[in-house]
Parts: sequence; C-alpha cells; structure tokens
Amino acid sequence: MFRRPTTLSEPQRSELETALHEDFKRLARLSAARPLTTPIDATVLRDGQTFKATCIEVSNEGVGLLVPQQVAAAVGEVLQLGALHRGEEVLMGEVTCTVERVSSVEGTELLFVAAHFVPSENAPALPLRITSPLRVRVVLEAACSGGTRFTVATDHSPVEEKFESARIEDQQLYLPRPSPRGAPQWQPGQIVTVSFEANGRQLTGHAAVVIASGHAVVLHLPRVLAARPPRTDLRALALPPGASITFVSPLSGLLRCRTVLQLSATGASFKVDPADVVPPGLRLERVMLEFASERLHFSAITTSVGHLAFTSVSAEERQRLVDLLLHHRVEGAACGSSVAFPRIWELFREEGALWRDHSGPPSATQQLLGDGSHGLSKTVVVQREGELAAHSSGLRIYSRTWLAQHLLVKSGFHRAGTLSQQVLSLSFEYGEALADVEYVRGLWRVSSRAERIYDGVSSRLLKPGLAYRVRFEPMRLPTAAFVPAPLRVRAAGPDDERAFLAFASASEDPVKLLSDDLVPGELRLETLSRRFGALGLSRGRSLVVVQDDRGAPLGWALLETMSPGLFWAEMYTSFRIFLLDASGALAAQARSSLASWATLQAARAGRREVECHASNADVEDLQSLGFVRLGPVYEFGAHRSVVRDFITQMNSVLARVRRRDNGDVRPMNEPDGLTS
Repeated sequence: MFRRPTTLSEPQRSELETALHEDFKRLARLSAARPLTTPIDATVLRDGQTFKATCIEVSNEGVGLLVPQQVAAAVGEVLQLGALHRGEEVLMGEVTCTVERVSSVEGTELLFVAAHFVPSENAPALPLRITSPLRVRVVLEAACSGGTRFTVATDHSPVEEKFESARIEDQQLYLPRPSPRGAPQWQPGQIVTVSFEANGRQLTGHAAVVIASGHAVVLHLPRVLAARPPRTDLRALALPPGASITFVSPLSGLLRCRTVLQLSATGASFKVDPADVVPPGLRLERVMLEFASERLHFSAITTSVGHLAFTSVSAEERQRLVDLLLHHRVEGAACGSSVAFPRIWELFREEGALWRDHSGPPSATQQLLGDGSHGLSKTVVVQREGELAAHSSGLRIYSRTWLAQHLLVKSGFHRAGTLSQQVLSLSFEYGEALADVEYVRGLWRVSSRAERIYDGVSSRLLKPGLAYRVRFEPMRLPTAAFVPAPLRVRAAGPDDERAFLAFASASEDPVKLLSDDLVPGELRLETLSRRFGALGLSRGRSLVVVQDDRGAPLGWALLETMSPGLFWAEMYTSFRIFLLDASGALAAQARSSLASWATLQAARAGRREVECHASNADVEDLQSLGFVRLGPVYEFGAHRSVVRDFITQMNSVLARVRRRDNGDVRPMNEPDGLTS
C-alpha cells in the first residue's frame, strides 16, 4: 500500500530546510551534506508496508527524509530505503538505514527522519533468508525489470533450464521460452528450484510449477529466498600510475575524476574527496576508467562510499578489462597473441614437451583464439629480459567450463616453482572472471610429484555439489587396426538420449555432469559447437547405442571431436564407454563393438589413432583389442566459487613442497601432464 506525504508549499519547505539543516549537518558530519534544490522521490519499507517519501538532503552517511506520520519511525529502527528517483531517472538503489532522529514538521502531517546508512562492514551484504512475501516480490520484480537470467532446476537431478526474461503476474512468475519446444520437462505441481542473480549475489527459492507448456513455464512465487555467498573475481595486485575513475554525480551534476585504489573485474574503489557525495546505492550512468593507457566505459553503482560495482558492461569492454587485469597480475605477463606462435612452440620443443599428434605447431588455431576476444580460449606468456620464461593457456572445453592447460616454465629459471604457480593461477582466474563460465577444470598425469601437489590441493576442496575428482586412463589404438563389431551399434535416437542421461545422472557426479554439458539440449554440444563454428572451428559430440541380439540396449559410447590444435594433447577427440552392466556376460563384446565403431569414425575423419578415456572396468577388454595404455590421469573440476580456495591451497601446498625439497624450485610444468 502506497501513501504519499503531504505536499509542502515553497515557504514551508524553505523554513523547514533552514530549521533542519544544522541538525542534519551534525548527523552527517563526516562528509558534506548536500541540500537538494530539486527534491528526490523515495520509498520507505516498514512493517511490510511501503510509503512514499521525499528526500531533501543527502550525504555519504545518510539522508534526510520527509515521511507521513503513519510511518511513526523510532530512533534506532532499521528502515529499508527503496530507490531514489527524480521523475523517471533512478538516482540511487535500495539501501538499509538506521533512524537517528525523528521530529514533527509543524503545520503538516509529516515527520522529518534523519537516517544513517548502515555501514557495509557492519551489516550483512544480504539476509541469508528473505522471508517477507513483500520483500520476496520486490526482489523478484527488480530482477525481472533488470533483465536477469532465471534458472529452473530440481534438487535431485542435474536437469535445468535457463530463461532470458521473466515477469510477474499476480502471484506467479511467468518464464517465456524464446521459441516453442516439444514436451516440457516440468510437470504441474512439481517443486522446482528457481535461481537468479541480484546485486552480485545468487538467490534461490523453491516454487511449484503451475503451467508447463512449449511456450512458457509458470511458477508460484517462492515464499522464501536464500542468498549464496558473493562470487569472487579477478583483481589487479598493483595499479599503474594514473589509474583513475571519472563520472558525473547524478546528485550535483558535477564531473569528478578520482584516483583508483583497487580494481577488479566487477568493481573498483577510489579516493574520495571531502566534498564528494557518493552514498551507497548511487547509480552512475557514465563512468570512464583510465588504466594502463586504456579507456573503458560502463555504468556502475556505489556499494559503499568510495566503492562501486560495474553494471551494464559490454562483452567487449569486460574482455578488455579482464585482459588488463591479467597482465598486471604477474610481472612480464602478456597476451600470447602478441608473440609469434612458432616462438612459443620452440620453447616447448626445447623443453622436450611435444605431443605425438603434432609434427608441427598448430599455429593457425592458436593465433585465431589466443587473444581471448571470443571468450573461447586465452594464451598468456611471461617474458623476462627479452626471453620467453613461461606459457599457459585456457580453453572453453564445454559451454560453461574452462580448462587450464599447456603450462610450461623454462628450465633453470630463477624461482621457477613460484612462476609455475603464478601462471597456472592466472589461467584459472581468467576463466573464473568470464561471466558465463561456471566451472573450471584441470588435468594431470599420475606421478609422484603430481600427487604431492595436485592431489594434496584437490583433496582439500572435494565438497559435494562444488567439486569432483575422477581418475581414468587414456588408451590408444591405430585406426588401421580396425576390428569388426560383434554386436550391432547404431546412432542414438531421442529415447536413447533420455535413457542415457538418466543413467549418467544416476552414476556420475552432479558437478561433472553439469560441467560436461550432459544435460538435455546440450548432449551434442549444441551451444559450444555454434560458438566454435562461427570461427570456422569444430567442437561436437555424438552418442551411439550397442544392442544385444534381441535389440535390447547394453550401453552407449559418447564420442567427442574438436578441431586439431585446440588442445595440443588432442584428449577431447576421444570416446567414453557407458555400460548398463559393466561386468555382465556381454560386457566384453559390448566394449569391443563400441570401440570398433569409434575406431571406424576416427579413420573416416583421417586420424591415425583413436583414443578412449577408459575406466578401470574397461582397461582389460580394451587391451585385448590392442589398445595401448598411456598412464592414468586425474581430472579435477569445480564450481567457479572454489577458484579462490584452489589458489590458496596451491600456495600452501607448494610452500610445503619447497621446504621439504630444501628450496628446490623446479618448474611445475604441464598440469595436464600429457606431453610425450
């Protein structure tokens, strides 16, 4: 229910401002209090009711409000101050305040309320649980109007669906599909989890499905919203001279240029002048960042005095910012595209790190993607005294998964162990900083040194729903050694795909399923193949079924392909075997048939060898077919929220290894461990 305060005449307003100005100056004595020549409309949320108010003064510490007497605010009470706006222009977002002083305005039905903003260091960033139905609706409405993406999923399976827009109608959340679909995967009455991002935080709630059609999904509004911790981001450890933020204050209309103190991929802090009025929640529509001779433009919102979060950043500007931050993390770091690829390949050749599938450098692919402009790959090199000292790269291996790969540090380089850790961290941090990456991944071949480092790090981060670790063994067979299949193998149809996804959901770790895109609509890597295809590159996946003599399915093979040179070890041009009964009477024949099919496909594609990522149950049968074991490999994957913990644990483990090795600083090369 909205209630508007009584309008003041100009003489009343002038008298009120004169009487209250000194009181409010004392309240906001830490910064300049700015009387507003044009009052600002505001809303105040109290006891489940929303009231209209007028803001007549603003400082960095608080506001002066005229509110209806019905609000009856008491000193010390916490109020939720809604958006401040002047006409259609929104000046400040929602902020929490504490009432410091309340007085009646003589001759009116108004109260003057002087309120302090709650300091961010003393207040939680967001309640862990939002239980007020009104607050839940307000947050959802803000997310809908801001174009936030909503995700609908179930707690007991990895199945999820994303919606690019939403709106609220009555007490229901309407989620339209961009194009009609077939049979919906949600059923009326089913309880689902709806999640979205608000103010940099991930919010989730449970809701019942009302309608599920090919055109839209309609949910009841969640009764409770829960907040997850904020996502971390890539930061610059040292800023170059002259880094600055320039913006126009919407309160005063004055241009301000301030020195940047800290900078990350999502926000910045800046030096505040005593005359600046930049309270939390202030919306800055035109912000210019000057950093290392570059100028970037975006919108922002202040989260506290002297701190702002970037909003409405274009994909191009965000990419430029991430690249700038990355290059200032390590001395001498530069984009790999700035170095001729044969020079990089020569470094690997000198260190004896070459892959069997490449007699020459895959330069065309690497030069196409190395600058990171497409968000599909990124190469970083470190140059010291004119020489290449280190190299690392990352690849979007699935639509939302970033793979750190191709790590190498020049032998004999001073503090090589430390540099190895730094460039490896850069690759993980770069992937984590990409807005549409949800998972990060690394590979390493099993060895005594790798187990001392990577096993020690990953074992500390294995948490259900956040991280996983699996062990498999790459095995290869020359495609000339093709053996006919004893059982029938055919391409999978829609029913086969649903059966396979159900089997994988019951047998695989949920984080691995999601990071592998093993979900409806992505089984054939539809999203990823479109992105690579736009650059003339390929990334695909197919599924086949093996049957017994009666036509009953025994299992599946999942074959992945990619353009040569995307991953130098070519590990993701390979296949995996999934059997309903891994030790059944027909298991060996089923494996032989699926391996035969994969070998034939590789031969048709012109490859000399076919590779299988074998489980322990597969190894013996594949060896009998002539497959050669390449040595076990560990794969570690985690949600992006684990990246900071990963880097912290990496630093800790490496420090202990160096102490144990009496200061040995050998480079920690090849986390993928796949050189030959």
